[in-house]
Amino acid sequence: MAAAKPVVVSRETGASEIIQSGVNGIVVDHAKPEEMARQVELLMNNPKLRKRLGENAYRYVRRNLSWEHYA
Repeated sequence: MAAAKPVVVSRETGASEIIQSGVNGIVVDHAKPEEMARQVELLMNNPKLRKRLGENAYRYVRRNLSWEHYA
């Protein structure tokens, strides 16, 4: 996210708490590798979606997870 790249995470991971699916990344159900693969393929084939999610992810990190925010 800090590198302005979209992420695909499992709902069972801690990272899923900060990901808004379709806004700053994609959240998939746990233990569904086919769904994970479909979402990765979607990002590979859709540059506009990939760019939008990546930019939103970067903005989220800058606003909420920066050193300045925690200081």
